[in-house]
Amino acid sequence: MAIVGGFGAPARAFVWTQADGFVDYGIEDPTVEDQQARCSAVNASGHIVGRWNQHVSNIHAIAGEVGAPVVSSMSADTAAFPTGASGLNDAGVAVGIGLAVATPDLVPVQFAADGTFTAIPGATLDQTNGSATAINNGGVIVGTAGIGTANGAIPGQRAWVYRDNVVYNLLDVVDNAGVFVDFSIAVAVNASDVIVGTGHRADNSIASFVLTPIAGDAIFADGFE
Repeated sequence: MAIVGGFGAPARAFVWTQADGFVDYGIEDPTVEDQQARCSAVNASGHIVGRWNQHVSNIHAIAGEVGAPVVSSMSADTAAFPTGASGLNDAGVAVGIGLAVATPDLVPVQFAADGTFTAIPGATLDQTNGSATAINNGGVIVGTAGIGTANGAIPGQRAWVYRDNVVYNLLDVVDNAGVFVDFSIAVAVNASDVIVGTGHRADNSIASFVLTPIAGDAIFADGFE
């Protein structure tokens, strides 16, 4: 088991394992002033992904391996363009955020094994930007659309799920939203396609949600419970 993340200010990447304890993986380029690095995800093979950043708009995806205390650019593409990796599955497919080809917006993307990235079609929903947050071994991806947007009193972020090449607004595919008026961010998805994240109640307070696919049906035949 490995735990990855970032520590300190400015942040540096780290990996913790039972064998080696806490190990400082540093930053991608010490010559870049105020550079920070964070590992975001690790898979069963010990492959690590994350990002380094200098400020909000200057972000770049990084990669590494458990046992080799260094982080590097994921690819020439990620070094050249704003990108960040937040999720990774055991096949080595990563997801996160990247600069859209047609606009100056950061959008949800999927990273190939060679570090090249492509936008996830439809994953910004009716917004202009967004981010993918996690991917499971079945290729189901979750994320958020509309980073930093607002819609009256309720933030305009919308949680989504990508399955079988289609993106769905999570609020549209639940049987009963309960106390929620929106699902803002889908944070993680497990091997059973259970999704967790955060959303808003009518009074604009934030709460956490768990969405479980109904057993025996295709994921959206009857939606989520």
